[in-house]
Amino acid sequence: MTNASAPVGRYAVIVSRFPKLTETFVLQELRGLQERGLDFELYSIIHETPEQMQPDAVELDARANYIEWRSREVLSAQWHWLRRNPRGYLRAWATAFRLSWKSKDALVRSPLLVALAAAMARRMTAQGVDRVHAHWATYPTMTALCIQEISGIPYSFTGHAHDIFGDRAGLGTKVDRADLVMTCTDHGRGILVETAGNPTRAQRTVHLVHHGVRLGTFTPQPLRTREVGDPFRILCVAALQEYKGHRYLLEASALLTHRGVANTVTMLGDGELRAELEAMASSLGVEARFLGRQPSEVVRQEVTDADCFALASIQLDNGFMDGIPNVCVEAMAMGRPVVASSLPGIRELVIEGETGLLATSRDAISLADQLERLAADPLLAEHLAAAGLAKVHAEHDATTNLDEVHRLLTSLL
Repeated sequence: MTNASAPVGRYAVIVSRFPKLTETFVLQELRGLQERGLDFELYSIIHETPEQMQPDAVELDARANYIEWRSREVLSAQWHWLRRNPRGYLRAWATAFRLSWKSKDALVRSPLLVALAAAMARRMTAQGVDRVHAHWATYPTMTALCIQEISGIPYSFTGHAHDIFGDRAGLGTKVDRADLVMTCTDHGRGILVETAGNPTRAQRTVHLVHHGVRLGTFTPQPLRTREVGDPFRILCVAALQEYKGHRYLLEASALLTHRGVANTVTMLGDGELRAELEAMASSLGVEARFLGRQPSEVVRQEVTDADCFALASIQLDNGFMDGIPNVCVEAMAMGRPVVASSLPGIRELVIEGETGLLATSRDAISLADQLERLAADPLLAEHLAAAGLAKVHAEHDATTNLDEVHRLLTSLL
């Protein structure tokens, strides 16, 4: 739909990488804002060249602003701002180093981000950009803050998960300087408000807005009737990375088999742990399928074929962890009961015994107990599936939530 009465004004939206296959929630928001008539230029710090690209990303990729780090445009932008606004330009450098000095990674990247911010600011000024919105509280928001110092263009940002749970370098200043902050979990909102130098102001400027899913895309499917001896089908859709906790799911599957509960595990997603996890499944005697990355229609078919969806997420030592995983929302939208780790963001979606089952994080026995409970009780599975579906429709409808994102952004124009 198009909002013909949208305020006159232009946004620039900055993301870390585009088009990134795993960040469907960012793509969904960009497309949704475009459909609602928000006029924006898309900027990406890094231009991804994935083997696969969602069809919805093709048009945005074609018109996005990609600026090469080593280019005449970046070099000339430094001289441009040194002549036009030397105080703002030098203040951007000072701010970037001041906010990054506690984080080695951020400190190393700061010079590149400031130089790129200068080039972006010059191009945005020529494009008539009125405001900047950044996705992720780390490098995109640092870039937006530098653009504000250099050119005076105000900014807002959306924080997601690891960018506010883990690396908090300069986070309080980023919140204080932003006119608007959005995040997808109440836990994340609490961190952003507490981290701010002015928590009273942050209570007004930091908003909880779930990503949501396009409910029309996910049709609820009835749970199948399992025959005696029919294996309990467990599905996990997640990048094969440490914080997703796949090891604990494989261990739980082996425990179920040892207890006499026949089961299979299907894993969709790819990552650096694939070979290690495949070897682990083999050594444990787990009947597992590793299907790698798959298009959305294949994922939906696997959800339909599954008896439950499981995600054994953990929090890493650096604070990195899931917020509300969209895959859990999507599984619920298709009427599948969910068993997941009891992490703060996940507990906002999966309410123990009501909309799903929760297992203790990093505890394969707890996970196996909850999976066994679900496998043994078809009535419980049906109850959880129905309640989960109702919660998704009430709180995670992408259409409703995108309307709110659009309202918040246009209210600043």
